Amino acid sequence: MLNGLLGSSKSIDLGREIAGIRADLSDVVDRVVRMTEATQRQLRSGASSGASSLSDARDHLTGTAQGLLDRGRDWLGVTEDELSRNVKRARTTVERNPLLGIAIAAGIGFLLGLSAKRG
Repeated sequence: MLNGLLGSSKSIDLGREIAGIRADLSDVVDRVVRMTEATQRQLRSGASSGASSLSDARDHLTGTAQGLLDRGRDWLGVTEDELSRNVKRARTTVERNPLLGIAIAAGIGFLLGLSAKRG
């Protein structure tokens, strides 16, 4: 009879312990769920701000590159205009003074020959 009483008290204690463990596990699961949700929110906000920063950086670099390209085109246009004017001026000078054109061509050839010997 004593064994029967002890056995039932042990099963009651064991039942309480199981219920306590279930409650503790439920609390742990709830905490993990809340931590996971908080972490997901942080990652999402960090990812969106990171994406925003990357997008801003890309836009800035694109704008800078476009500005440099526009300036390069402007410079090229100015250079082409100057080259065209200088070619016209040289052509006019050579037509007026053919001997001067020959002398300039000879001088340029001489300088190129000297630089070729040194190189």
